[in-house]
Amino acid sequence: MIFNSTPFLYFFILFFTLFFILKNARRGLHSLILASSYLFYGWWDYRFLCLMLFSSSVDYLASLGIKNELRNKNILKVFSINILLFFLTITLEYNGLAIPEFKFHLREFYILLTMILTALSFFIFISKKKCVPKQYLLMSILVNLISLGFFKYYNFFTENLITLLGSIGFESMNLRTLTIILPVGISFYTFQSLSYSIDVYRKDIAPERSFLKFLCFVSFFPQLVAGPIERASNLMKYLGNSIYNKTPTHFYSDGIKLIIFGLFKKVYIADTLGLFVNSYFDGLKTITDSSSIVFLNYYLVIVFFAFQIYCDFSGYTDIARGLAKLMGIDLIKNFNLPYFSNSPSDFWRRWHISLSSWLRDYLYISLGGNRGGKYFVYRNLILTMAIGGLWHGASWNFVIWGCFHGIILVIYKAIGFNRKNKLELKNILFCIIMFNLTLIGWLFFRATTVQEILHFWRSLLNPILYDEASISYLKILIHYTTPLLIGQIFIALNLEKYISKNINKVLINISYAFCIYVIINYSIGAPENDFIYFAF
Repeated sequence: MIFNSTPFLYFFILFFTLFFILKNARRGLHSLILASSYLFYGWWDYRFLCLMLFSSSVDYLASLGIKNELRNKNILKVFSINILLFFLTITLEYNGLAIPEFKFHLREFYILLTMILTALSFFIFISKKKCVPKQYLLMSILVNLISLGFFKYYNFFTENLITLLGSIGFESMNLRTLTIILPVGISFYTFQSLSYSIDVYRKDIAPERSFLKFLCFVSFFPQLVAGPIERASNLMKYLGNSIYNKTPTHFYSDGIKLIIFGLFKKVYIADTLGLFVNSYFDGLKTITDSSSIVFLNYYLVIVFFAFQIYCDFSGYTDIARGLAKLMGIDLIKNFNLPYFSNSPSDFWRRWHISLSSWLRDYLYISLGGNRGGKYFVYRNLILTMAIGGLWHGASWNFVIWGCFHGIILVIYKAIGFNRKNKLELKNILFCIIMFNLTLIGWLFFRATTVQEILHFWRSLLNPILYDEASISYLKILIHYTTPLLIGQIFIALNLEKYISKNINKVLINISYAFCIYVIINYSIGAPENDFIYFAF
């Protein structure tokens, strides 16, 4: 189920009708959120609810174990729910409700059942021992990373291992890839649940005793499949009993505005520019002579992609934050004008903030962070960004993209670049440089083959740098990005303080009226495109 779809519209109406009824009754709200979240996720493929429940269960029990509060009754209750959902899923799967094109083999169920029973046995065994907190944390980390690694990276590493062994003469190695479906949002909810266990171990938060509330935290549907990756210290305080508190009035208006603006960015900008980006890159696959590629056309298409991925991803985040606001929940801000950055570190303080802060707090610092000599710091930066790239997908282009950002972080750090982002002529130049470096990164991110990347560099040698098509591309770019840029420049320069409140309200109302008009106009008859980050 995606936000820009008809089923979600019905889901939205039904959920919030029940939400406000139960909120006034002050009971059943957590059950509604959990049931709705599982319905929202299961709409894509209900079979992977078992995997999400299993991962959540392990982290819930591990956190109790870390605080020496784990009891057999907790273990049996949690895994009884797991086994019940598991057999319910099998019953649905083999009674005509399976998704035809994604038929599970028995091995998927055997693997999942083995994981459930192994974890059950482990918790029962160690609950009788005097285990140190680190052992429970290790259990949480291993289960999360093994689940993520198998479903997302098994084929990637297997294919590369087969290629490597074949290159040194081991052609007959009995290795093969599997037909594995990537569970949507697994990278997001895995990192969110894992951060909870680590925070409990670090004594940053207390473990949640209610299994129901913890499941709500992991599966909270607005940000479940594409973030932001929430910390328990923020989201759990809302999902506690405080969710029954009176919601500030401005949350409703802010929430509606965020939803409108998010849909505007998705439907009007991202989906439209995506058509040109996909068409251009599909065409590159059939080109054998790079000299026919005009540099400016290729450059503008990468700019298209930069705005496409930003508006698609930040649009999802805006809608997620807007939905949460209507529930009285304030999710963290995930984007802050990233293309106005003047350095790589500034960019990562503005782009996908929840992931970059997660990598900083749980990976970079764990590797040593800024401790040690400068070469150790450089190593930590590149390694963190490489893993961050791999988090996005099981493909070498994502690893290259991550390494590229790691390298430019190192370069800027080595030259001692540390400028505050102020409105100065020099700083504008630095922002332009950083934007173009970001575009090079997006080339690695979007291209699916080495040939597509080489086409870009070879196009620089083409004596014809632009043609008539370049003018058309430029017009398209101006047409679809001007409303966004005007709004972002208005925010970046804080122009609001130079105009009266009444005029500002009029401008805001006109802006949202325009957004609503465009959303309706571009949604009628248009396909319901998935958000890009559903694939990660």
